[in-house]
Amino acid sequence: MNLNAKFFVYAAALLGLFLGALDALIVGAAMPTIMSELGGLHLYSWVFSAYLLTRAVSLPIFGKLCDLFSTRKLYLAAIFIFVTGSLFSGAAQNMAQLIAFRAVQGIGAGGTFALAYIVVSDLSPSDKRGKMLGWISSVWGIASILGPAMGGFMVAFLSWRWIFYVNVPLGCLAIAGIYF
Repeated sequence: MNLNAKFFVYAAALLGLFLGALDALIVGAAMPTIMSELGGLHLYSWVFSAYLLTRAVSLPIFGKLCDLFSTRKLYLAAIFIFVTGSLFSGAAQNMAQLIAFRAVQGIGAGGTFALAYIVVSDLSPSDKRGKMLGWISSVWGIASILGPAMGGFMVAFLSWRWIFYVNVPLGCLAIAGIYF
């Protein structure tokens, strides 16, 4: 694989990881607005829990599936699942739908987390692998800082739905980077 192709694959893997990490935190700033529109105060914690639980469960499953299937195809599937969950989360009409679609998002995010590490490790020469894995760690830090701020901005100036819709075009960029 030439250097330009590797760059796009690295960028796509990091972007998918960033979106999944961001989504764990971006929702917090929007929850009061979501609750006022959708109701279901007793389900408040499930918006977070559904995402985090399915993400945790799917992560090792996608890791194991890499032993059986192409990493590229699995990454495309994972980011597609995440983007689909994001699209439907943004369109949710009640809390039950939002929780269900957040669970779908979590499945995709778990896949992107596992596969980003595998993709970066597979493509990096051994002397550069540590540096590239360092980039993955920095993505977590950046997402932790930007998540709440972006969530607050989107709720204030757009709509709470955009905390999910923003993943669609960015996720499509990640798909394109891996696919091509």
